[in-house]
Amino acid sequence: FESGAECDLIKFWPTKVSVSGWYVKMSKGGHQDFHLHPTGWVSGGIYLKTIDEPRQNEGAIELSPEGYFQSSRDQDYLRHLHEPLQGDIILFPSSLVHRTIPLQRAAERIVVAFDMHPSSVM
Repeated sequence: FESGAECDLIKFWPTKVSVSGWYVKMSKGGHQDFHLHPTGWVSGGIYLKTIDEPRQNEGAIELSPEGYFQSSRDQDYLRHLHEPLQGDIILFPSSLVHRTIPLQRAAERIVVAFDMHPSSVM
């Protein structure tokens, strides 16, 4: 990781921002495919309910700088899997491609998600 002033995310931090948010409730089979948030600067989620003892990463969020196509062709790509616990808050650059791993059981995953936008975009 880069240190503060060397990191473009920090170096070019917007002076005025706005925040948009939404609620995501998933149950068995629920997931989100790879995507990013093109108008955001930082995205994140607050995990209100998570999976107890997840199997095979179910309910996890996967983050990858390698994009949509690399990850669909090659299972050996750069990625980070985070299995959230209730109360976790995760933050990441909005330009980082991410997805959620499908829930395999009858369980719920509830997240309040948000994007911080440079004010000139909103």
